[in-house]
Amino acid sequence: RENLGRVQNWGDYWARWAGAIFIRSYYQKLGDSPLWPQGERAREILLTACLIEKGYHEIQYELDYRNSWLDIPLRGMLQWIGEIT
Repeated sequence: RENLGRVQNWGDYWARWAGAIFIRSYYQKLGDSPLWPQGERAREILLTACLIEKGYHEIQYELDYRNSWLDIPLRGMLQWIGEIT
């Protein structure tokens, strides 16, 4: 438990790095496709909505099957909410 903060910080760093690589690759693949919003604000809204939806499903899963892990998706959702407000 004493290293939990350090592990969480590295986990947060890794999640941001991996997410940035994923989005960059996704954007490079789709380019000017109409499936990818062309405005930066529209992309931001779409990606935020997808993250919140995914977070909701993760929270529901943990509530149904692993209550002891519920803090993980809740912490992620609180981070996303803090970034969009």
